[in-house]
Amino acid sequence: MSRPAVIKDETILDAAREVFLLRGVRGTTAEIAARAGVSEGSVFKRFATKSDLFREAVRSGIGEPDWLDGLPDRVGREDVRDTLVEVGVGALAFFRRSQPLVALSRSGEGAAAAGADGGGGASPTTAGTVARRVAASMDAEMRLGRLRATDADVAATVLVGAVERRAGDGPRGCAGAADREADLDFLHRLVGLVMDGLAPRAALSGRKGSARVE
Repeated sequence: MSRPAVIKDETILDAAREVFLLRGVRGTTAEIAARAGVSEGSVFKRFATKSDLFREAVRSGIGEPDWLDGLPDRVGREDVRDTLVEVGVGALAFFRRSQPLVALSRSGEGAAAAGADGGGGASPTTAGTVARRVAASMDAEMRLGRLRATDADVAATVLVGAVERRAGDGPRGCAGAADREADLDFLHRLVGLVMDGLAPRAALSGRKGSARVE
């Protein structure tokens, strides 16, 4: 007799996210089970309530910004512009994945579906969290003299905020080659603007107390 197939939690969670994003919190566990190819009983063996399933589907769907984990190791070694463009690529993918789920979890129906203790199920990872980690990297580069000494928090907020906005305006799901090329072009131009600033170089050099990297 063949052994029954092992049902992975990820299979159910993937199906739950698809149903919740398509139908909102009105999506049923029966629909989720059907999409996952399992019985409704199998869903409840892993998630005691629909609220538990909703919270975990949102949390695991948003995930963590692990693409930032190697950022400190690049300080003083990798080209700063290349690093910031790669950060932008990761942030763009992260925000496009997380924004619909965060919006759903913060809606009135989403908060109710998550239950009184769920807080909507949204990950604590936000644009502010990402910006703070990028700012720490920028500040370290400034101390090494590889970036002009300025306000790293503001620079990182501008960079991450612009990427977050583009994620909200851009395509959802799998982007085509043209979309990816346009995204990369945007990120190169954005990083160039953040790196170079808007003031003429003569104005920068003439400002009292300004610090420059030649």
